[in-house]
Amino acid sequence: MKTALVLGSGGMCGSYDAGVMTELGRTIGPRSFNAVFGASSGAIVGMYFAAGSVDAMERVWRKHVDGRKMVNVYNPFFFRNILDLESLVSLFKRPKTRLSVEALFKNGAVPVYYAVTRLPSGECEHYQVNSKDIFEAIRATAAIPLAHRRVKLHDSYYVDGGLSDPLPVRAARKAGFERVVVVLNDLESGLVGKKWNQLRRLFPHPLMHLVETYADRRHQLVKEIEHDKDVFIIRPSSCLPLINHLDTDKKRINECVDMGIKDAQNYLPKLKAFLAEGMFGDR
Repeated sequence: MKTALVLGSGGMCGSYDAGVMTELGRTIGPRSFNAVFGASSGAIVGMYFAAGSVDAMERVWRKHVDGRKMVNVYNPFFFRNILDLESLVSLFKRPKTRLSVEALFKNGAVPVYYAVTRLPSGECEHYQVNSKDIFEAIRATAAIPLAHRRVKLHDSYYVDGGLSDPLPVRAARKAGFERVVVVLNDLESGLVGKKWNQLRRLFPHPLMHLVETYADRRHQLVKEIEHDKDVFIIRPSSCLPLINHLDTDKKRINECVDMGIKDAQNYLPKLKAFLAEGMFGDR
């Protein structure tokens, strides 16, 4: 039976995913899975994990996304997006934070699939990452409406994949992966904070209904899998310290990474047993 790893959306809550996958990357490695499915920040974490670049990934989250480095409401005054994915992508090409594209596409590498939300319909589409447009894919899957302009990909326009598919478990199942390992980054607060809610009222977006229903749809997806014997769930051992999904406080982000690493260590024995039961087929 084939097993997929699923990493959902969550903005800065992806720091928890990064902690979990850093630990799993150092212990069991990406080839413990037959594929990776991700949305938004989860897709980015999944690419780093599949490429074996977990040290670089940890460095990105610990040192390069806090404060105004990636989210800055003053960016539009300098003709930049509030969510500066262009700067983030540039990090993926630097030596100490490099995403190993070569490793991601070498023979036998674990395939990675990412979710995007198509405009103007709001429908979700899933694509396998390829070397030709990997950096456009990263921008498209994480382009939160209002915070980042739409991204052109495959001759169409897209925004954040987490809006239409917060947790791509169904996509993994539809693709033929019977068993699924899911990393959750639950946060009780809404998708964004009060200031963001004020901004969206000033500048309405046609897909704002997806933002408003995000939490309910994500919770419904979690309810569907919580008692499924073919799903293994890794989730925070306590409430994440982040205030909302766009919280860029360095201390709180690092606490999330630390929690992810520690939780992964605690889950590891049971996870290994679950994976052993799967009796993986060929990719």
